Amino acid sequence: MIPTQNMFLIFFAIFWGTMVAALHRWKPFQLPLFLRFYPATMRVLWSIVIFNIIPLVYVAVILEILSKSGADTSLSGFQLVLRGVVPAFAAFGFYRLWLGVVEIFPDLFLAKDEKTVAQYNPPAKDSVPTEPYQDMFKLDRINGILNVFYAIVYIGVALGIPLLMA
Repeated sequence: MIPTQNMFLIFFAIFWGTMVAALHRWKPFQLPLFLRFYPATMRVLWSIVIFNIIPLVYVAVILEILSKSGADTSLSGFQLVLRGVVPAFAAFGFYRLWLGVVEIFPDLFLAKDEKTVAQYNPPAKDSVPTEPYQDMFKLDRINGILNVFYAIVYIGVALGIPLLMA
């Protein structure tokens, strides 16, 4: 591997870990309720696409683009950072895309209220809810649209910089 590929992988891993830390309350991979509770099933499927399949393809594409630069010996430090670090910011774009679609279509991914959740996943006495529902969040369709827009910006810039510098 060449330096820009190494930089990309290191920063992508750091940014990915930061992004994943923000997901806990949304329970994107609620596998115990998969195929038992429609909103959880849809969230799991959407999460597999956005957090597994698309990033895997993205990383492969970026590594291929970065490999075209050879040994990077002629690049300045600034150019190395631009080519190696900027593409890693796409990790935040995947999160924004996931969140935006959930905000735009909450009925598809989240139960309406705690009572609906309790029918499929009864909580233990005096416990916190184990399945998120719409009333837990301030969901706003406009925010969802903005999140999708910013996801496109994040991913577009992250993909565009190495392509332009190739």
